[in-house]
Formats: sequence, structure tokens, C-alpha cells
Amino acid sequence: MYADLPYALKYWNILYILDREAREGRPLGSSLPHVIV
Repeated sequence: MYADLPYALKYWNILYILDREAREGRPLGSSLPHVIV
């Protein structure tokens, strides 16, 4: 179960950023490249 924890954290972090961008009215995914890299 804990082996997938880093992947889960990255996944939820991306969802959080998309949600934050939507609230701020920015284009979705505008800051994703910085997170994935």
C-alpha cells in the first residue's frame, strides 16, 4: 500500500494545482509543467 504513496501524493498535488488555477481564473494546466518536471 505504501509503495504507491509517492505517486498518490503527486496525483493529488496536480489535482490541487488544477483546482487552484480554476479558482484564480488561470488556464488549466498553466503551471503543470513545473510540477511534473
